[in-house]
Amino acid sequence: MPLPNAISWYAHYSPLWFLKSITVFAEINDLFVPLMFLVPIRSVKKLAFYIQVFMQVCILASGNYSYYNLLYIVLCLSLLDDHTFYRELALARTRQRCSSVFTRFMTFNVISILVAVFPLLYNFRISTKNTPDFTIGKFLILY
Repeated sequence: MPLPNAISWYAHYSPLWFLKSITVFAEINDLFVPLMFLVPIRSVKKLAFYIQVFMQVCILASGNYSYYNLLYIVLCLSLLDDHTFYRELALARTRQRCSSVFTRFMTFNVISILVAVFPLLYNFRISTKNTPDFTIGKFLILY
Protein backbone atom coordinates (compact mmCIF):
# COMPACT_ATOMS: atom_id res chain seq x y z
CA MET A 1 0.00 0.00 0.00
CA PRO A 2 1.56 3.29 -1.02
CA LEU A 3 1.90 6.11 1.45
CA PRO A 4 0.54 9.33 -0.07
CA ASN A 5 2.65 12.45 -0.22
CA ALA A 6 1.90 16.07 -1.19
CA ILE A 7 1.82 15.38 -4.94
CA SER A 8 -0.47 12.34 -4.53
CA TRP A 9 -3.54 14.48 -3.91
CA TYR A 10 -3.00 16.37 -7.18
CA ALA A 11 -2.40 13.13 -9.05
CA HIS A 12 -5.60 11.63 -7.67
CA TYR A 13 -7.77 14.62 -8.57
CA SER A 14 -6.36 15.13 -12.06
CA PRO A 15 -8.77 15.31 -15.01
CA LEU A 16 -10.13 12.02 -16.30
CA TRP A 17 -8.38 12.31 -19.67
CA PHE A 18 -5.03 12.71 -17.88
CA LEU A 19 -5.66 9.69 -15.65
CA LYS A 20 -6.61 7.58 -18.68
CA SER A 21 -3.49 8.75 -20.53
CA ILE A 22 -1.28 7.80 -17.62
CA THR A 23 -2.99 4.40 -17.41
CA VAL A 24 -2.35 3.74 -21.09
CA PHE A 25 1.27 4.87 -20.74
CA ALA A 26 1.71 2.53 -17.76
CA GLU A 27 0.24 -0.41 -19.67
CA ILE A 28 2.44 0.22 -22.71
CA ASN A 29 5.39 0.63 -20.38
CA ASP A 30 4.66 -2.69 -18.65
CA LEU A 31 3.77 -4.72 -21.75
CA PHE A 32 5.95 -3.52 -24.61
CA VAL A 33 8.97 -1.68 -23.22
CA PRO A 34 10.41 -4.77 -21.44
CA LEU A 35 10.58 -6.43 -24.85
CA MET A 36 12.92 -3.63 -25.86
CA PHE A 37 15.36 -4.91 -23.21
CA LEU A 38 16.02 -7.92 -25.40
CA VAL A 39 16.83 -6.02 -28.59
CA PRO A 40 20.62 -6.08 -29.11
CA ILE A 41 20.78 -2.49 -30.39
CA ARG A 42 22.29 0.05 -28.03
CA SER A 43 19.98 2.95 -28.90
CA VAL A 44 16.85 0.84 -28.38
CA LYS A 45 18.07 -0.26 -24.96
CA LYS A 46 18.89 3.33 -24.10
CA LEU A 47 15.38 4.39 -25.12
CA ALA A 48 13.91 1.60 -22.96
CA PHE A 49 16.07 2.78 -20.06
CA TYR A 50 14.83 6.36 -20.35
CA ILE A 51 11.19 5.30 -20.60
CA GLN A 52 11.47 3.01 -17.56
CA VAL A 53 13.32 5.58 -15.44
CA PHE A 54 10.78 8.27 -16.35
CA MET A 55 7.95 5.97 -15.28
CA GLN A 56 9.65 5.07 -12.00
CA VAL A 57 10.37 8.72 -11.17
CA CYS A 58 6.70 9.56 -11.82
CA ILE A 59 5.60 6.72 -9.54
CA LEU A 60 8.13 7.83 -6.93
CA ALA A 61 6.78 11.40 -7.06
CA SER A 62 3.11 10.40 -6.79
CA GLY A 63 3.34 7.79 -4.04
CA ASN A 64 5.81 6.34 -1.58
CA TYR A 65 6.60 2.70 -2.32
CA SER A 66 9.63 2.70 -0.01
CA TYR A 67 12.82 2.03 -1.99
CA TYR A 68 11.28 -0.21 -4.69
CA ASN A 69 11.49 2.48 -7.37
CA LEU A 70 15.13 3.17 -6.59
CA LEU A 71 15.93 -0.54 -6.84
CA TYR A 72 14.19 -0.70 -10.20
CA ILE A 73 16.17 2.28 -11.49
CA VAL A 74 19.42 0.64 -10.37
CA LEU A 75 18.40 -2.56 -12.18
CA CYS A 76 17.69 -0.54 -15.31
CA LEU A 77 21.29 0.69 -15.28
CA SER A 78 22.23 -2.72 -16.67
CA LEU A 79 20.62 -1.66 -19.95
CA LEU A 80 23.33 0.92 -20.51
CA ASP A 81 26.76 0.00 -21.79
CA ASP A 82 30.23 1.40 -21.10
CA HIS A 83 29.97 3.97 -23.88
CA THR A 84 27.27 5.72 -21.89
CA PHE A 85 29.44 6.18 -18.81
CA TYR A 86 32.91 6.73 -20.22
CA ARG A 87 33.46 9.63 -22.55
CA GLU A 88 36.81 8.30 -23.79
CA LEU A 89 35.19 5.11 -25.03
CA ALA A 90 32.44 7.04 -26.75
CA LEU A 91 34.91 9.32 -28.51
CA ALA A 92 37.31 6.54 -29.46
CA ARG A 93 34.58 4.33 -30.83
CA THR A 94 34.83 3.89 -34.57
CA ARG A 95 31.44 3.90 -36.21
CA GLN A 96 30.78 2.44 -39.56
CA ARG A 97 28.27 4.22 -41.76
CA CYS A 98 26.29 1.06 -42.47
CA SER A 99 25.84 0.07 -38.82
CA SER A 100 24.95 3.63 -37.83
CA VAL A 101 22.22 3.83 -40.46
CA PHE A 102 20.97 0.37 -39.48
CA THR A 103 20.72 1.18 -35.77
CA ARG A 104 18.92 4.45 -36.45
CA PHE A 105 16.54 2.65 -38.78
CA MET A 106 15.82 -0.05 -36.19
CA THR A 107 15.32 2.52 -33.42
CA PHE A 108 12.90 4.41 -35.63
CA ASN A 109 11.05 1.13 -36.33
CA VAL A 110 10.71 0.35 -32.63
CA ILE A 111 9.37 3.83 -31.88
CA SER A 112 6.95 3.71 -34.81
CA ILE A 113 5.67 0.28 -33.74
CA LEU A 114 4.99 1.60 -30.23
CA VAL A 115 3.21 4.64 -31.65
CA ALA A 116 1.21 2.51 -34.11
CA VAL A 117 0.15 -0.08 -31.52
CA PHE A 118 -1.14 2.56 -29.12
CA PRO A 119 -4.16 3.80 -31.17
CA LEU A 120 -5.07 0.29 -32.27
CA LEU A 121 -5.15 -1.28 -28.82
CA TYR A 122 -6.85 1.56 -27.00
CA ASN A 123 -9.23 2.96 -29.62
CA PHE A 124 -7.64 6.40 -29.43
CA ARG A 125 -9.73 9.38 -30.50
CA ILE A 126 -10.10 13.08 -29.72
CA SER A 127 -13.37 13.86 -27.95
CA THR A 128 -15.62 16.84 -28.61
CA LYS A 129 -13.96 18.67 -25.70
CA ASN A 130 -10.58 18.38 -27.51
CA THR A 131 -9.23 15.93 -24.97
CA PRO A 132 -7.84 12.47 -25.73
CA ASP A 133 -10.25 9.62 -25.17
CA PHE A 134 -9.36 5.93 -24.83
CA THR A 135 -11.16 2.68 -24.35
CA ILE A 136 -9.15 0.95 -21.65
CA GLY A 137 -9.57 -2.76 -21.08
CA LYS A 138 -11.02 -3.74 -24.47
CA PHE A 139 -8.14 -5.04 -26.52
CA LEU A 140 -8.37 -5.78 -30.22
CA ILE A 141 -7.89 -9.51 -30.59
CA LEU A 142 -6.82 -10.76 -34.01
CA TYR A 143 -7.29 -14.40 -34.93
